[in-house]
Amino acid sequence: MHKHLTRLSVHLVIVVLSVFLILSAISFPSQLASRKEIDWNTYAEGTDKAQRDNKKILIDFMTDWCGACEKMENDTYTDPRIQERTDDIVFIEVNAEERGDLASEYEISSVPTLVLESPDREEIDREVGFLSASELVEELDALSDEFGGGQDEKSSNEYLD
Repeated sequence: MHKHLTRLSVHLVIVVLSVFLILSAISFPSQLASRKEIDWNTYAEGTDKAQRDNKKILIDFMTDWCGACEKMENDTYTDPRIQERTDDIVFIEVNAEERGDLASEYEISSVPTLVLESPDREEIDREVGFLSASELVEELDALSDEFGGGQDEKSSNEYLD
């Protein structure tokens, strides 16, 4: 009898775990699909897009070996509060070692360095070092407050037409 209960318990655990794994596998892709990813651009693509669409720019100067850069990639940029701001801002990623010309032009001395620019490429702010999602949200919101949204904003003259 004891052997029978043990075998029954093992089968029950296997069934419960199987159901759990199946339900997890079903819900996981839908969670990924609903999450908005950041569309990273090269410098040339991003600056062209920002000018064409009248959007603000965030340039992330990073390197492959930078621990703080990796932490921002894994923690900061995956935060939904950052991802929901991707419609108003063009995100550009620049490897400071591979693009030494840009690192020099922007006078980058440490990574990560975030450079925030207006749509006409005027530097508005610069942050050196790791930023949490909350800190980056504050920076992006301040940029939006100063320069408004992106291409969807209309001037008062457009409403008169």
